Amino acid sequence: MLSEIFNVLKDSLAVLLVGLVIKLTDDYLDQLIDKDNCEMSLSVKLKEAVLPYCLLIYSIALLLNYQITLAFFLAAYIVGMFSDLNRPLSFGLKGYQECLLVSIISIGFLGFRLSLLAVIIMLIIQVIDDFIDLKMDKNRGSNNLVAKFGKIETGIALVILLCFALYLSVYYSVISLFVYPFISRVLNLAKGGYEQIC
Repeated sequence: MLSEIFNVLKDSLAVLLVGLVIKLTDDYLDQLIDKDNCEMSLSVKLKEAVLPYCLLIYSIALLLNYQITLAFFLAAYIVGMFSDLNRPLSFGLKGYQECLLVSIISIGFLGFRLSLLAVIIMLIIQVIDDFIDLKMDKNRGSNNLVAKFGKIETGIALVILLCFALYLSVYYSVISLFVYPFISRVLNLAKGGYEQIC
């Protein structure tokens, strides 16, 4: 019993830490938008220290559960490419080519089921974030699935994705959705609230 509780806590912490890394990376990529909108993110606050902190946190997550950590990080990269599928990227590949390459790597090392589950969970979190950030994204002109496809259509898609995730793994689905609300809370506490920088 104690070992099972320990494993749940260990896996939950791994999900939390890799979630923090994904969010920090996303904020780092969006830091120019945040500055233009006078918004403080932890990446803006940390500046060049973002990279070593992300590497440290990611390393700890890998030690706790390397499979779910890798699966979620690669899935976040894949889902992040969806809005840039045809845009040439830094290595000369287009978004869809990098997306395909990372998918092959994930499936090859982690298996199809875990890779698919991670992508679905990342999509679920993306959709939930888009519902929460709908008004702000409209003001900023950011990509938002809810604004693009409508609340009802996106809500139906969210329910379908949740069903698929639970079918693939109730355990990791519940852990991920339980841990998800704490990620923004931890980052918000770390940066000292939602203060403006203009």
